[in-house]
Amino acid sequence: MTKENTIAELLERLNLEIQNPIDSVHKIVLKITIDNINKLLK
Repeated sequence: MTKENTIAELLERLNLEIQNPIDSVHKIVLKITIDNINKLLK
């Protein structure tokens, strides 16, 4: 398993989870996490 695959899988799981968040705070945390990972990948 490569680093890229691991990050891609993590982003995929986060994107699935953001479709059905526990509450609004959870959704915001997921969004920030996804954005931060994407910034690190640039």
